[in-house]
Amino acid sequence: MRRQVKAPEVQRELVAGQSTALLKELHLLTREGDLNADSLRKLKQVNHRVRQLAPAVEDVLSRFGDPVVVDCGAGKGYLGFILHELFVGPAAKGTIVSVESRPEVVPCCQAEVARQLERAKDASPLLAPLHEHAWHRREFGSHLTNVIRALALEAHGYRVTVTELAGWEHSLKNELILGKKVRARDEAARARLDALLAAAGVRPKLVRLLDQPHPGV
Repeated sequence: MRRQVKAPEVQRELVAGQSTALLKELHLLTREGDLNADSLRKLKQVNHRVRQLAPAVEDVLSRFGDPVVVDCGAGKGYLGFILHELFVGPAAKGTIVSVESRPEVVPCCQAEVARQLERAKDASPLLAPLHEHAWHRREFGSHLTNVIRALALEAHGYRVTVTELAGWEHSLKNELILGKKVRARDEAARARLDALLAAAGVRPKLVRLLDQPHPGV
């Protein structure tokens, strides 16, 4: 049911330390301090993500002198502003960088994998039934993309946790991959990644970029 939250009740929708002043600047609150139905939905989604990311952000701030937190695909920047207000600002160190690119100049990696599955020639025949039909190919491509992302992080030395991104009522793309850097590389994870890529017959842009040589690495 669509509903509006009036100013006196708005505090119940906030996380600890969150200010109504910032939410007004972000136009999530009206000038009167109310939350309309669409803004309430967005705020619940963003605050859910803030609670999920809080341990990771606090860990980074505790371990590094001047960390940089990058929010890729930032949209209107709600998450970055709120993370700064709740964590980076009070810590008096660190930087939040929010990056948003238009869809026409950044192709969807899940769609890219689905297209590669359709053209795959050397893929394992055991996997073919999983993406023979267009609908299955889209769904399998989406899942495969997230598995590749997690394995790529593990191969580059991250300990990975996969969890829910937001409630299903907010988004069907509902997977959050969290990684904590614990070692330089993991060759066993890299071998698993390479085997999966070979079996599926795909090589998404993420993997191609990570495989490029980088100075000093």
